[in-house]
Amino acid sequence: MKENLIIGALLSPFVAGIIGLLPNISVQWQKRVSLLGTISMMIFSSLLVIEVDKVGVLSFQAGGWEAPYGISIVADRLSALMVLVTSIIAFPALILGFESVHKDRKVAKFFPIFMFLILGISGSFLTGDVFNLFVWFEIMLISSFVLLVMGNSKKQVKGTIKYLAINVLSSTLFLVGIGVLYGIAGSVNMAHLALVLPEIEPKGLVALSAVFFFVAFGIKAAIFPVYFWLPSSYHTPSTAATTIIGALLTKVGIYTMLRFFSLMYYDQISWMQQIVFVIAAFTMISGGLGALAQTNVKKLFSFSIISQIGYMVMGVFIGTAAAFGAVIYFLVHNILVKGALFIITGIVGEHTRNFDLKKGGGIAKTYPLLAVFYLIVGLSLVGIPPLSGFWGKFGLLSAGIITEQYWIISIALAVSVLTILYFLKVWNEYFWKAPKVTKTKRPLPYKFVISGSAIVLSVILIAVFADPIINYCVQAGEDLFNKNLYIKSVLGDVEISI
Repeated sequence: MKENLIIGALLSPFVAGIIGLLPNISVQWQKRVSLLGTISMMIFSSLLVIEVDKVGVLSFQAGGWEAPYGISIVADRLSALMVLVTSIIAFPALILGFESVHKDRKVAKFFPIFMFLILGISGSFLTGDVFNLFVWFEIMLISSFVLLVMGNSKKQVKGTIKYLAINVLSSTLFLVGIGVLYGIAGSVNMAHLALVLPEIEPKGLVALSAVFFFVAFGIKAAIFPVYFWLPSSYHTPSTAATTIIGALLTKVGIYTMLRFFSLMYYDQISWMQQIVFVIAAFTMISGGLGALAQTNVKKLFSFSIISQIGYMVMGVFIGTAAAFGAVIYFLVHNILVKGALFIITGIVGEHTRNFDLKKGGGIAKTYPLLAVFYLIVGLSLVGIPPLSGFWGKFGLLSAGIITEQYWIISIALAVSVLTILYFLKVWNEYFWKAPKVTKTKRPLPYKFVISGSAIVLSVILIAVFADPIINYCVQAGEDLFNKNLYIKSVLGDVEISI
């Protein structure tokens, strides 16, 4: 059965996580099981992407309940792609963790918690039920909280408290939005809601629920002005945890925003558009300026995450099929590039025991491979053609120009200058300048080399195969815009009564 591909993609991290939590299981077996689960997930999700591209949307109803009364699990081009990208970024992050995660964290079950985080992220992409999405969000929140606090250092506890507090607020707003939504529509099935919400009166309550969801997802995505928790918490845990959390968690917020405002709330975009554009502009600018002001390399790239989120929020609320497709490609690009930057600079920091730009230098001479890796990934972040960042930004800017959103496009172009400046800052301070203190060169652990090579290869491949990937993303954007395939796959010929 084709839905077994969806089940396999979800069961792979779940089974690995459960086995890793068994009492008395050794750290070595935790590693092996986690790696096997990640590879298995990559295989299932690859086959899932191929299948949905051939046959369209796949769905099944958990427990056998007919939609819209049961829990729908749905894989379309967008969700299948996001699960695949999740498995791709999980692989090098896990390999990095094999070498960099300290022993006390390993004993504390770092690797199974890592797999449960992957499970929560994947479940969020595949659910077709609003309340079930909330459950997956909570799995993500609990898992990421544990990974952030592992180590028990003062700065970790301080950063994690901020992370937990703001995410509890986000979850509360999400629940309130679900309550309002269920009260006016009597359903939490996304496909069903896509049919009934446009017909519901009064329109004010529909708009209110849309605002609750936008703010809840905006907090998780770290938009202006509620982004302060991200740079306070993302730089504190192990590099392996930072990589997966930094690459994926904010993007789940963007994914849900894209899903809700293309499927259920498309008619709300028009009145929200200019307000959201202002938020997106401030997100781009404040993230870029924040990155430029940092000396801690992990904090710098944490602010960079915020800046890039602004581009994606802008794309969602341009609201055309072309914009949706561009957001999807930019999401893929950003997940891989941000993961690569955290891995590369994390390898340098872990190996030299220094994440401070002022104390850095000499890496280009001492470890030229890492310098080449950073150049490739950094130039992709900046958007130098023909690398992936160029195609992502080109798609977003083109969609904005076609819809005559000139002022927000101008902001996006200006912020690209800030991206160049903080890319050069890291290159000059961390890689190129002569070190203040000459240290004996130590060979890089082979796991570091494997991790860095794997993630940089993925960044190169999405540029080399940009044409088929962009075509896939464009089709995924058209699917979001048209909605019929999604609704028909979930509801079929079931008669809907409100």
